[in-house]
Amino acid sequence: MGKEKSKKTKATVTNLEKKEELNVLAEKEAVNENNESSVSFTNDVFMKFSLIGEDATSNLLRNFFCTVATHYKYKIVHTKVVNSEILPEQFGLKRIVMDVVATDDQGRRHNIEIQNQFKDVDFNRWEFYGARNLSMQLKSGNYYNVIQPEYQIILTFFTGEAAERNNKLINHYVMRNEDGEVEQENALINRTYVNLNVIDRIVEEKGVENLNDFEKLCYLFKHNEPCDTINTGKLVDAIMKKYDDMKQNEEVWTMAQRIEEAELREKYLEETARIKNEEDRKKALKEGREEGLKEGLKEGKKEGLKKGLEEGKKEGLLEGQLKIVKCQIMKKYGQDASTWLSSLTSSQLDKIIELILTCNTYEELKQQIQK
Repeated sequence: MGKEKSKKTKATVTNLEKKEELNVLAEKEAVNENNESSVSFTNDVFMKFSLIGEDATSNLLRNFFCTVATHYKYKIVHTKVVNSEILPEQFGLKRIVMDVVATDDQGRRHNIEIQNQFKDVDFNRWEFYGARNLSMQLKSGNYYNVIQPEYQIILTFFTGEAAERNNKLINHYVMRNEDGEVEQENALINRTYVNLNVIDRIVEEKGVENLNDFEKLCYLFKHNEPCDTINTGKLVDAIMKKYDDMKQNEEVWTMAQRIEEAELREKYLEETARIKNEEDRKKALKEGREEGLKEGLKEGKKEGLKKGLEEGKKEGLLEGQLKIVKCQIMKKYGQDASTWLSSLTSSQLDKIIELILTCNTYEELKQQIQK
């Protein structure tokens, strides 16, 4: 009874822990009634709203992202957004294309995107976007030298193997060969990943007071609140201003809320499925171990029986040899050779059967066997 009660208590605790984990996500999924925390700073709609404006704040944010994307090679002072539409008729749909494509005063194209829930397949999508934006520049009859470089900057939360590869806050990529040489000096596709998960390591190393403006912005995106410092920085101030502006736009704010709900709901369902899969995996592993143990015991019994029979046969043959040789020695020499014979090997016993015919005395027989 005591053991049964202990097992039941343990199972209950485990279920409560899992239920609590899901409750945290469920609470996040619910929209706050006062609309204060129902939209994160990495919300797709909010990010596009922040970057598409022609005002000084949007221009500041957009130009800075573009400057980072060029590896600070160029100081971008002015950009124009190509895809500035936010479509209210798509309320409730999560997968609205919310990346921002802009051109600078030199004709270079910049693609800015934030990806909240990273998946490995996103690499294919980003590569496709880069190729598509290049092909859109080339009109019929034009030469390829009119194509301007494409700069992508993707802010995301890398996990797994992708996080190991992109272990810096800002990670720049161009096409290179196996020796690390760049294919061409002015590459057409230039991709920059900002791994927002790295910001916590940077805070540990530098401290919040020593973060630069971009790092403070990344902290805001990661934790959904400014870092604890008096000087928030011009980029964080710009984002906070845009957040206040969007709250005044009821139509866009409502769309952002619905996008947020859809993303949280999807995350909640994915987490539920993950916990279920983990439970199924543990159950299958347990059943597999039990089955393996049974099979192992079964095979072990078979192997043990087989080995026992073989050893039994050997012992039986040896015992039979001893009896025969002992009897022969007693008849010919009148000696009880039990003690001596028990110290001999099977091959020596076989030899005695041959020698007993030619040896005239017991001592002679023993000498021949010792040789």
